[in-house]
Amino acid sequence: LPSAFAGMPGASGMPPHAPHARPPHGMPGVTPPSAATDAFLLVVESAKNLYDLDWTGKMDPYVKIRMGCQEFRTQVKTDAGKKARFNWAQMLQWRGEPEILFEVMDSNIFMADGKIGEVCYRALTMKTDFDGKL
Repeated sequence: LPSAFAGMPGASGMPPHAPHARPPHGMPGVTPPSAATDAFLLVVESAKNLYDLDWTGKMDPYVKIRMGCQEFRTQVKTDAGKKARFNWAQMLQWRGEPEILFEVMDSNIFMADGKIGEVCYRALTMKTDFDGKL
């Protein structure tokens, strides 16, 4: 899924007490983790150059994020088409999972949501920060 994610800035892979592992300005509802857990802030900024699944109208994309048993989802961007700006952030608890799976989906009302594409980040065992594009 080339260029599907414009980045995950602030996604610090461990250690849990990294100074930038805090909610960025303008991300309400993101609470910091307790000091006893390994946690990091995951930010999904945007998706672009998406494969268009809709024959009529524009796609309504969202991103499903899976890490082990945990599953999260961004908001649906109605009529965003082939590019969407999510600006979604979530503090995730890391329990040794080796990867994070990102699935870009097209929300549908009368049928099952369609999968636009996916990408997997498999470097969670590293103890360094990641800030880049997937």
